[in-house]
Amino acid sequence: MVEIRPVAEDDALCRVYRCWRGMCPAECRFLEPGARPWANGSQRSAAVSGGLMVRKRRGNGRPTIADVAERAGVGKITVSRALRNPAQVSESLRRVIDDAVRALNYSPNLNARALASARNDLVGVLVPALTANIFTDVLRGIYDGVEESNLRVEIANTRYDSGLEEKRIIEMLRHKPAGLIVSGIDQTPAARRALEAAECPVVQIMDLTDDPVDRVIGFSHKEGGRRMTQHLVDAGYRRIAFLGGYLNDRSSGRLHGHREALEAAGLY
Repeated sequence: MVEIRPVAEDDALCRVYRCWRGMCPAECRFLEPGARPWANGSQRSAAVSGGLMVRKRRGNGRPTIADVAERAGVGKITVSRALRNPAQVSESLRRVIDDAVRALNYSPNLNARALASARNDLVGVLVPALTANIFTDVLRGIYDGVEESNLRVEIANTRYDSGLEEKRIIEMLRHKPAGLIVSGIDQTPAARRALEAAECPVVQIMDLTDDPVDRVIGFSHKEGGRRMTQHLVDAGYRRIAFLGGYLNDRSSGRLHGHREALEAAGLY
C-alpha cells in the first residue's frame, strides 16, 4: 500500500523518520542530491517531484506502530513505551494511545521469534478458575494434546471477570499465538472483536452457540440442568433444590433447565 502526502515547507516533523528539524541525517535518502539536512530556517527538500512524498507501508497491510502513533498524535517511541511499560507515560496519554490501539485493532508483536515468522508456538488458554475440578480436567486434556508437538501452553485465570478476560485476551493476542482456547461464549464486545480479528484459530469451549467466533466445542448447560433434574424426578424425588455458584450464563442455563424439568413434572 502506498501513501502519498503533501510536504509542507514549514513542516517541522519528518513523516518518514519522524526526526525533528535540524536532526535529519546527512545521508537521508529522502533529500534531493546535494541538498543539506534540515537546519533552522531552511526549507525542506521534497522527496519526489511536485512536493509529494511517497511512503510505502511496511508489512502485509496490518496496522503498524506508526499508524497508532499518527492516530494518537504522538511519536512511535512514545507508543512503544506505553505498550511495553505503561507506568512510564501519563494516564491521560495512555488512554489516548489505548484508544488508538483499539480503533486500529493493533496487536504489537512482543515475541522476538514471532517477529520473523508472524507466529509462535504459544497456545493461549483462558479459564475462569484453576481450582475447579472440571477446569483441571480440561487443562490436563489440553496438555496431553500438545505433548507430542512443539507447542507450549500459557494459562490465564480470568476469575469469572469479563473485564479481566478481555484484558487477558488482548495481551495474549499481542504474542501472535498459534491458537487460543477460551472458556465460554459470553465475551465482551471488545473481546469478541479482538478474537474475530485474531490471525490464529480460536476455540470456544464449555458451551454451545450458533454463532461462534471461529470454532466451538462444548455442551448445552440448559439441557444438562434439565436432565439432572429429570433423573431425580424419575427416581421419585419431589422436593428438589438447585445449588449454584457464580450466576453467569452457564449456571443460569443449568438453572433454567432445572426449572423446565420441574414445571414438566408439575413440581414448580
